[in-house]
Amino acid sequence: MGNIIFTNGNVFTGLRDRPEWSTLVVSGGEIVFIGNRERAMEYNIAGTRIIDLKGKTLMPGFYEGHAHGTLGGLLMNCCLLSPGKSIRDYLSIIGDYCSSREGLRQVKGFGWVHGFFGTGGPLKETLDKAVPGIPAVFLSIDYHSCWVNSKALEMAGIDKHTPDPHGGKIERH
Repeated sequence: MGNIIFTNGNVFTGLRDRPEWSTLVVSGGEIVFIGNRERAMEYNIAGTRIIDLKGKTLMPGFYEGHAHGTLGGLLMNCCLLSPGKSIRDYLSIIGDYCSSREGLRQVKGFGWVHGFFGTGGPLKETLDKAVPGIPAVFLSIDYHSCWVNSKALEMAGIDKHTPDPHGGKIERH
């Protein structure tokens, strides 16, 4: 795999004492040079891809503009649904996760997408099929919603008579 040279743009470094440069070079998956086009062309070897930024700004290292760092760290040891592309995928991922761990007393997960569930959102009954008998809690990809099973609701003391929390909503179907 050759180098990649991004040129003819504004390479934002985030450093106040450094100017914005026009060119950035990636080699072996790492940034190896930021500066002007002339010096960057020293990295133009066989197989190099040159990408014209056409005056646009490149921000190396930034891939997500709204991070929940603490939650991200806590979720490193959970059931990740983000590779799934459907409810069926989610249930398969959950099943594989549960079957590969003996003695689970709870299941925590992250990464489901609202759009896969239609306007009604995810149902506890769907999750009950994958995780019966122990609590299961899955945060959505945006961290703003939870998909839980019946056992989790029971343990939290939430039933059809529970009022919505201040500023929130318990979806009921």
